[in-house]
Amino acid sequence: DPLGHFFQKRALQVQTSQILDLILPEFRLLLAQAAAGGDGEGALAAHLNPFKRKRQAPVAWWSGLIDLPAGETTLEYQVPESFNGRLRWFVVSIDDSRVGVHEGAAEVRGPLVISPNVPAMVAPGDEFLVTAGVFSNLGEAAEVKVSLETDQGLQLLGETQTLSIAPRREAVARFRLKALEQLGSSDLRVIAELPDGKRIGIGESISVRPAVEHRVQLSLGRLSSDRLELPPTRELFPQLRKVELGLGASPLVWSQGLSDYLADYSYSCTEQMLSKAMPTLIWSTPALGLAPDARSSFDDALRMLRQRQNQSGGFGLWAASPEADAFASSYASDFLIEARERGYAVPDDLLNSANGYLSRIAEGPSQGMAELRLRAYASYLLTRQGVVTSGALADIHERYQTYFKDRWEQDIGAAYLAASYRLLKQDKQARAIFAKVPWRTVGKTMERDSPYYDELVHDAERLALLSRHFPEQLDELPDALLDGLARQLARNQYNSLSAALLIRGLDSYGRVGEQRVEVAAAARLGEQLQQLTLAGKPPRAAVPLGARMLELTREGDLPAFYLLSEAGYDKGVLSDELREGLEISRDYLDLDGTPLQSLKVGDEFLVRLRLRAVERERVEQLAVVDLLPGGIEPVYNNPLPDENGELPEGRHSPLGNQPGSDWQPHAVDVREDRVVLYGNVSRSAATFVYRARATNAGRFGTPPPYAEGMYERSLQARGASGQLEILEP
Repeated sequence: DPLGHFFQKRALQVQTSQILDLILPEFRLLLAQAAAGGDGEGALAAHLNPFKRKRQAPVAWWSGLIDLPAGETTLEYQVPESFNGRLRWFVVSIDDSRVGVHEGAAEVRGPLVISPNVPAMVAPGDEFLVTAGVFSNLGEAAEVKVSLETDQGLQLLGETQTLSIAPRREAVARFRLKALEQLGSSDLRVIAELPDGKRIGIGESISVRPAVEHRVQLSLGRLSSDRLELPPTRELFPQLRKVELGLGASPLVWSQGLSDYLADYSYSCTEQMLSKAMPTLIWSTPALGLAPDARSSFDDALRMLRQRQNQSGGFGLWAASPEADAFASSYASDFLIEARERGYAVPDDLLNSANGYLSRIAEGPSQGMAELRLRAYASYLLTRQGVVTSGALADIHERYQTYFKDRWEQDIGAAYLAASYRLLKQDKQARAIFAKVPWRTVGKTMERDSPYYDELVHDAERLALLSRHFPEQLDELPDALLDGLARQLARNQYNSLSAALLIRGLDSYGRVGEQRVEVAAAARLGEQLQQLTLAGKPPRAAVPLGARMLELTREGDLPAFYLLSEAGYDKGVLSDELREGLEISRDYLDLDGTPLQSLKVGDEFLVRLRLRAVERERVEQLAVVDLLPGGIEPVYNNPLPDENGELPEGRHSPLGNQPGSDWQPHAVDVREDRVVLYGNVSRSAATFVYRARATNAGRFGTPPPYAEGMYERSLQARGASGQLEILEP
């Protein structure tokens, strides 16, 4: 039955293959180091080294289709100076009646072949060895002078060397260098000079990157006096330094600092990637004209959601999974609904499938306040789209009153319930419930029962719901609310979720009193006072390098609002260990588990990370960042598929499972210069071990390992920094 065979129903599947990593082997490594989420993510946002070194161009060229005139035509290709070997070409020509094919080859061979070996990255202050193998294709022995030229990021600690090289033999030149405080890709060039004066050179580059993590620090508040002096708090490298002052008559100026924080956010779970896209979604709509990065940001978010949505319509936290994450799925639906209401083109199939999962949450069982809050959130999102959810709302309301009689009206779930009733035109009941929901940043500290719920999340959502569904109550906002929000932000008690929700809440609240307050700002540079030009919406100005003090002034009846955002890399190494709710340490061991006394180029060794909670029984949603020192690379150890091509069940680390590891992270990201782990820890010490390899000799600073709670930034730990010496083999 041929028709039955070709038209039978088939499971949807896609199989792909490629041979590019066989033609260009380095491409395989680039694929392995691709950012989680990928597709347009910036280097900082994807936990990549932003000071990447330049790479040698691959020896591959495609001319494209060319219309040839009558007669002879010459095509030229510049062979990279780094290439020595056999070069092959394939030519296909065609006209109306004939096809011609030609294959040829040529031997590309210079008198000398130079093979430099440089570390992928170093940090300011590192001293290291660069070797250059020089192979002679000459017919007789020669005295070859080998020198090294560097740019301003590297200092050469040696002189020109003379090598005696026999025919068809290789000799090695060694150069000691020191990395300076000029961050970025530093170029060096090895030059070999023959006795007849002919010079052969080859270029390489090294990434000079700081031994600390990129951070965003916010200082903000309300300006009630006529004048305020505000000092910058950090000394930053000029590269990738972004220091801005926001000053205006509305708390919307705080949003810009939160947007900067999200723009540089480095973690990549579903909530975090959606929160990164929230500012452009809020501030740039198709009706008002999209900013250049808004469309790509939204498209990246859609692409990520498609990749992580499962058949039930829910979304996985790190990837598509049969077990969808209920909060991440609800938040993803919220993002899609917000986008559609603001005029973005949201695919119907994506949102409809997500709504199916929302319905199961809204109508499903629940245990505890956190799950009941999630049901109220899902019901509100459905109601906002015109879905009648009366049955689910009644059940949620009844369970609140039955099991949490004394405290349910203080939960943000009650505000979702009230907003749903308002949409269903049950105004009296809606107003009564909403009026009893308190502002959390101006009251007592609340107990957290979920990593996705804290005081700032509560008040940001209450502000958004108030502005959207109860605008008649905006005049009743307490004066202490903005001060409470400012305190939370100034103490760094915010995360990706609360930052995104507060941006949305402040946008919904709108601008107040902008015509009644005059503000100005100036920066003190030595003895000079430089006026800053505040521009944009919200108004902000760049703070010049070297500013030691900012002077803010205000005229008018209403207070002004200010924000100082300092983003960049701190100079120097953070030498002090930090223990704030977490503890982390790192050791370098040989393959037998003994602490390292010495290390040689080519040796593989173990990196052991130990971490634990010190004030609680358990900490969830933790991120661990281990920056690698120069001269070191991680060793990949992916599990092999079985005879059927299937991988073993369960989560798999690209670093493998090393002896001594007893902690299994939820996700592992391996980068050229760092390893990033995500998971939960308890009071019992957890150990994660991975392999690394020494690639270059030298004395390198070891950056301190760092851990933080992704949703409780007050939980932080930083281990000890040190020195690692790698000897020549």
